[in-house]
Amino acid sequence: MLLRRLVRSALVGVLLGFAATVASYLVGPLFVAANAVNLAPPMIMLRVFGAPMQQFLMWVWPKGGLGIGLLVSLFAGLPFWTVLFGVLHFFWWSKRGEHQELEQERPSA
Repeated sequence: MLLRRLVRSALVGVLLGFAATVASYLVGPLFVAANAVNLAPPMIMLRVFGAPMQQFLMWVWPKGGLGIGLLVSLFAGLPFWTVLFGVLHFFWWSKRGEHQELEQERPSA
């Protein structure tokens, strides 16, 4: 039961993380806040994994430029949003399950 809930939350996290990343790229040219929300997680991830990530990205895209910015945004932003949405879904599903169990335990009049 717990494994099923974890796998379901991970899948929901991946789907919502991907959708949030795509939506921020689509809405980004219209609103500055969408770009800020999309670029905040990579900045956090770069502070944590800065040197190894920079070496890897320079190995993948040696010329740098706009392509490396897109790679940073995808490889750092997507895991951040995936974990965030997955954890939120797990806790939401856990609370929802607790309420359903309590309703089933109550005797109906």
